[in-house]
Amino acid sequence: MGFEIGSFGGISFLSLESAVQSVIARLYASQPVPTKPVSNATLKEEERNAEVWAKYASGMSVPALAREYGVTKTRIYQILKQFR
Repeated sequence: MGFEIGSFGGISFLSLESAVQSVIARLYASQPVPTKPVSNATLKEEERNAEVWAKYASGMSVPALAREYGVTKTRIYQILKQFR
């Protein structure tokens, strides 16, 4: 056949990547694939970022936004950059 670098559960692998893929597939075989984010944290962050942009666009200053949302001015600038 070919050169094998190892085996797991009686299955030979040609690469580390294929070995890892096989192990992950076995570990999660009975788990359904999520159709939306498992955590709501991402959605909440996206909503917050949209609010930050809207308030900035309506004239609120970066320092005021940073104070209101409890983040640094640098983070506010990062958020605003996503919308430009």
